Amino acid sequence: MDRAPETDARDERSPRAGRAATWLALGAGVLAFVVVLLAILALRDGGGADDDEGPAARRLAGADRYETAVAISARAFPEAAPVVYLIPEDVTPDALAASSLRDGPVLVVPPCGDLPEVVSAEIRRLGPDEVVALGGESAVCDDIVRQAVGR
Repeated sequence: MDRAPETDARDERSPRAGRAATWLALGAGVLAFVVVLLAILALRDGGGADDDEGPAARRLAGADRYETAVAISARAFPEAAPVVYLIPEDVTPDALAASSLRDGPVLVVPPCGDLPEVVSAEIRRLGPDEVVALGGESAVCDDIVRQAVGR
């Protein structure tokens, strides 16, 4: 029985080799196009390896944690805020959980005692409709909340 000669995909005369070479050339062309397009976009947007100017560095800080929180609040909410969140000065998990809040600033307060004047002034400046204490009463006592809402 006579069989047709087998062709090897590595043989340049083979139809399979021709299709593989075509796909390989097409893939290389697409890759080159994408690389050029990305380079053009990077240069158009001001990016590039020769960019001598880096991002501006800035620090938001205050004399203590209360003033630092107020500085951040003023930067994020220059006009007003619908809500203000209060977190205790010494409870890191509450502060981490509060970091996802976006509708109002997070201000640091003592767990109980007197509300720092800088915090009180920031709350008045923002004029919120709501003040929310994050954590239980042992984290932020009711007296601090009352002072924060001005009662």
